[in-house]
Amino acid sequence: MAGATASSISGPVDFAADPNFVAYALNVDGEKSLIVLGNEFTGSTPTTGAVRYGIKPDSFLNSRLQFLRSSDTGFSGGSGDTDGFAKWATSASSAPFMASRFELDQTGGKSSISVIAGNITISSNPYLQGVMVGQVDQTGTATPKIHKGATYSADTSAGKDFFGATAPDHFVLTSIEDTDTGGTKAGVDDLTPGTPYYPVNVANRTGAFTIPSSNTQLANVTLTSYYGGAGTVGGTPNAYVASSAADTSFLSISTSTDQPTVNVNVSPDGGSTTVTANSTGGVRVYVDDGHLASELGNGATSGGGSEATTTAGYLVTGGNNGPNFDLCSTCEFLTWGFWGQEQVSNNVVFHMASWVAGAATSFGTLGALTATGTYNGNVVGSIINAGETQVKTGTFSLGVSLAGAASTATLNSFNFNGNTFTTSATGFNATSQYYTLSATDGGRSLDMRGAFFGTDGANIPPETGGDFKITGTGYNAAGVFAGRK
Repeated sequence: MAGATASSISGPVDFAADPNFVAYALNVDGEKSLIVLGNEFTGSTPTTGAVRYGIKPDSFLNSRLQFLRSSDTGFSGGSGDTDGFAKWATSASSAPFMASRFELDQTGGKSSISVIAGNITISSNPYLQGVMVGQVDQTGTATPKIHKGATYSADTSAGKDFFGATAPDHFVLTSIEDTDTGGTKAGVDDLTPGTPYYPVNVANRTGAFTIPSSNTQLANVTLTSYYGGAGTVGGTPNAYVASSAADTSFLSISTSTDQPTVNVNVSPDGGSTTVTANSTGGVRVYVDDGHLASELGNGATSGGGSEATTTAGYLVTGGNNGPNFDLCSTCEFLTWGFWGQEQVSNNVVFHMASWVAGAATSFGTLGALTATGTYNGNVVGSIINAGETQVKTGTFSLGVSLAGAASTATLNSFNFNGNTFTTSATGFNATSQYYTLSATDGGRSLDMRGAFFGTDGANIPPETGGDFKITGTGYNAAGVFAGRK
């Protein structure tokens, strides 16, 4: 290479154990280049199964989160793949694809999330088209920012997007629209906006992804949802939770279209100020109960502005796509995740707010039980404290005695961000299905709401989940909890 010596060239060769696709990430005298060689996939789109793809960290952006820059997130030195999932066996018109990753530095106060949702055209020449929405918050009092851009699979001069001898095993994700869709959109940027940047990520098949019927039990049923987070409206922070307890309109899932439908409606005070957003018109994909994602838009507020002129947001499942945290890794009847949004004209920001949803135990079943049990699990929530936004995790333990109208719940402990809340036995009517609890610690007040999930018809339900908010002088926190008995 002109002007270069052997000692100034470095970079990994990603062979992916497949000679049909080789990617060279080279650094030549400080200038980075990605070179891809491979055999174009020319077969028919698969009609069965689902596939896990490992998405390599972007060597240009030096970030552990796909499509985000380390300079924005503070999480540099990309290592390890992000899992992406494609459900090729679908009754919809296109195969859903999603990938997500979140990073938390609870000590340093940093948190970021990246969400990709897209659809793969089902044909002999498949290509992926979708959206990326990410949100970043570094330590300090700067307002968290949404980053958004289009997502595409890059094509060759022959118009091929996937590589592999017998299957679509490899592809390259970019933010530049090409000949497949014929548009002119390019790059990722925040909503301010600033100068676009151009991510590029290599994706390699890492194996089959099994979707048994037990992994789709939340689809096509009425889901009971709890959700909340610390957010700002008109620049004023508060702790927001679902405007209605045990919301049944927040999330619904269709297997016929492989899409979720999302309707966010949160309030800090029972309804006089609400913040809304929904998935109408957005890209949304459903692979299974633990892997779904949706773009959020159509944001509006009451008591602080009407429909926002620019809204961007996301909803995504959490699971194990982050740094060693899962709200309830053993839960069978619940799923959980993050959501966030930014409404520019209404000065609304919610950063990595959280949600939990499932098919709640019916009040008829619950009211007929006489049983006791203890639930243990985890807590996740966002905080605005003295102007600084953080995302924290914690734990809880809840004792329950079911005896119809004489049912009680006891908060053994609720540990979150340095506070431990407890209550003595508090009565609730099991035939009303839901419980509420309040407690104080160190000048801060906790309010939590929850429901039960799953049943075997004889014993106390196996799982519980709900939302919470904590308020104090200059302090607002809200989020969700979930656990098993």
